[in-house]
Amino acid sequence: MSTRHPILLLHGFTSHISCIEPPARALEDRGFTVKTPILRGHGGHWRDLVGVTYRDWYADGESALIELFNEKKVPVMVGGFSMGGLVALELAMNHPEKITGLCLAAPALRFVDPLAPLARYLAKVIPVWPGPKSFNDKHLNKTRNKNYRFFPLGSFVSLYEYSLHIRGNLFKVVTPFLCIHSFQDRVISVESVREIVRESCSTQKDIVYLNKSGHELFLDSESERATTIMVNYFQELEATCS
Repeated sequence: MSTRHPILLLHGFTSHISCIEPPARALEDRGFTVKTPILRGHGGHWRDLVGVTYRDWYADGESALIELFNEKKVPVMVGGFSMGGLVALELAMNHPEKITGLCLAAPALRFVDPLAPLARYLAKVIPVWPGPKSFNDKHLNKTRNKNYRFFPLGSFVSLYEYSLHIRGNLFKVVTPFLCIHSFQDRVISVESVREIVRESCSTQKDIVYLNKSGHELFLDSESERATTIMVNYFQELEATCS
């Protein structure tokens, strides 16, 4: 049985599981055990998100983490894209002994849309909202975008509340981590990764910036580079922990 640290990869809000397939496949090709759970409300129809909250997403991520840890008997490396980045951060806060490192891709800590703070009020009159523009490459958007085209605004309200919860507890993060973010992300503000680095208590932390990609780091125009960054980080982390 492999003694390598297994990897848990967590997708984003309204995301299809394909959003993390490139790094998942690349890591599996290099001999890592990779788990990619579908978080509550995803993998079906956007209406499945009705009534789902961030507590459900965290519970699903925590269940997957504990399962991997118990199966392999070694700490897990966790990658999180967008909303999955918030789940990864909370897992590190609550289970530092079970996690050896994080790779956070465009973590959803701060939103570009100025209406985000008003979502709880808008949800009372506008129950459904169109999905964000997460690709900058129009051709790749047509061929690779399998995300929900709409989402219940109430579910986004919970995501926004989650971002506030995580922002207020970043000092609890002591796990090593790497952030990846694009300057051209039109969904999540670049201030997200800067705040995580600034407010966390991890002694090993860094940011790698991309220049062209939209929010979908692993599917848009710089997908290969984003995938390579995550894969290299986990390989280096594995080498230092072995």
